[in-house]
Amino acid sequence: MKAIHANSRLSLYENEIRGKGDTYRTKIYNLLADKDIPMTDRQIINALHVTDVNNIRPEITRLKQAGLLIEAGKAKCCETGKTVRMVRVNKKFC
Repeated sequence: MKAIHANSRLSLYENEIRGKGDTYRTKIYNLLADKDIPMTDRQIINALHVTDVNNIRPEITRLKQAGLLIEAGKAKCCETGKTVRMVRVNKKFC
């Protein structure tokens, strides 16, 4: 995967997170920034009251690819019993 230049990440942050309305990407970022704790995909989905995981997981991946979120460990999912990732805001871009 090609690395994303820091200026591109900053631009994404300014345009996608701060500059637009209530997209899922904005909601995810704001939730994680406000909580300031790592969360699993399912915890994010439940906190945002979203029923379709396909609305959330791709946006988490996009935020990770842009460097705005980083993986912050693993946890066992209470619903599935599987080990899953946890993500948090990359403090470098707060």
